[in-house]
Amino acid sequence: MKFIGFIGMAAVLAGSLAGCGWSRFQSGGDSQGYWLPLTVLVRFDPSVTGAAVAYVFRRELGLAFERVRVDGTDSRHVVDGELEVSLGLKDIGLAIPRKADKSYLATVRLGGTVVFRDQAGAVLYTKSLRTDMEGEVQTTRGSCDVSGLAEVINEAGLILAQGIKKNLGTSVKLQEYAGQREAARR
Repeated sequence: MKFIGFIGMAAVLAGSLAGCGWSRFQSGGDSQGYWLPLTVLVRFDPSVTGAAVAYVFRRELGLAFERVRVDGTDSRHVVDGELEVSLGLKDIGLAIPRKADKSYLATVRLGGTVVFRDQAGAVLYTKSLRTDMEGEVQTTRGSCDVSGLAEVINEAGLILAQGIKKNLGTSVKLQEYAGQREAARR
């Protein structure tokens, strides 16, 4: 995607501005599972920067498929298909007119694309989603620090991952493919 470097830069910027980690990714959310009887190999595009971002997507994808293996790890299970995940930070809207002890509204627009390929490499499913998240950030009069931006980005990432999970889990093409693979294993 065109925004590969931008999302990494924004994630680093948000983390440094906020002075905290990606802890929000580890909190609750949509726990709906689909568990399609498939073992998928997940390949993260370089746009998926940071271990926490990859973790949240792996966790959500684990609720869509029976087994998820991240590229570069070994498994005794035969892979039924490959899933490529890419992200792109579309926009961060934030206007801070002056140094003050004040809260401001920030908007983060995050997009992602997943492509599922069967064992032969044929594309069975492609989906692009976008999420817009608004949240408050805080500034202080005595510094140029902005806190709260990382949390807004984290929440956008979590919502996006949950949307991708739901779209994968409810895809008729993937459900049919899972049924075919399950029947072939019998």
